Amino acid sequence: MRKNIIIALSLIIISSCQHNNYSNKKTIQVEQYQPVNSQRQAEKINDQVQARIDEQIEEIEVKDRVFFSYDSAELSPQAKEILDVQSQWLSNDETINIIIEGHCDERGTREYNIALGEKRAYVVKDFLIKKGIRSSRIKTVSFGKEKPAFFGTTPEIMAKNRRSVTVIQ
Repeated sequence: MRKNIIIALSLIIISSCQHNNYSNKKTIQVEQYQPVNSQRQAEKINDQVQARIDEQIEEIEVKDRVFFSYDSAELSPQAKEILDVQSQWLSNDETINIIIEGHCDERGTREYNIALGEKRAYVVKDFLIKKGIRSSRIKTVSFGKEKPAFFGTTPEIMAKNRRSVTVIQ
């Protein structure tokens, strides 16, 4: 009798645990994809995907990077605005250290682009120092053309590779 009560209680406990596990699981909605029937439909899907990618790129660009003109290490007014925001943010937390990465597009020799990437990183560093950020908190590195953000040879893609990126250490 006692053995039957223990078995019955065990079964009740096990079944209630299983019930709770199933009731706590979330339902995942799976999108159904239809086959692409035409070139026009494929182009439309491709345009939608590209629009999403472009939105994500814009979001990234505003936060951590500034862009440069071809063969230049001069900060644009837009770059200065972004760096003003970065300097204010860095001023609020003295414990944050950063690395500024200098990058170039694929044109030019490796050596030339390493030097240009270094100039771009130093220009950003100097700007932040003038805004009150201690130089000991800022390191620089140049990748030249070795780490493109995007691959391709269109003017738009090359413009996005001419940049400096601020990375939290």
